[in-house]
Amino acid sequence: MQQVRSRPFLKWAGGKYRILDKLAPHLKGRKLIEPFVGSGAVFLNQSFERYLLGDINPDLINLYQCLKKERGKFIKYVHAYFTPQNNCRNFYLDIRHQFNNGVKGRKRAAMFVYLNRHGFII
Repeated sequence: MQQVRSRPFLKWAGGKYRILDKLAPHLKGRKLIEPFVGSGAVFLNQSFERYLLGDINPDLINLYQCLKKERGKFIKYVHAYFTPQNNCRNFYLDIRHQFNNGVKGRKRAAMFVYLNRHGFII
């Protein structure tokens, strides 16, 4: 029986999703230590007792910290960005401007997800 894999919710250059079948047999133990978590393809598709996730991208770490702390509440908050009226160039540019000008915390994390999932030719 083939294992059903979960696709990561982020788009990420160098993602490991496509090589999960090759990686999985080498992942053993009770704790997964992943220094380059990126989209999270590996940890989202493995069952360990504990996880230690790291990355050099502070916005990515902020996002995962918000998810860990707030869980469904944060997902609901992010969901508000994904509406038909927000799927347009002007909204994207406004979010990008706010993001690039220092918005912090959970709002920045939500904007990070929105910007990651959208793209408009400027």
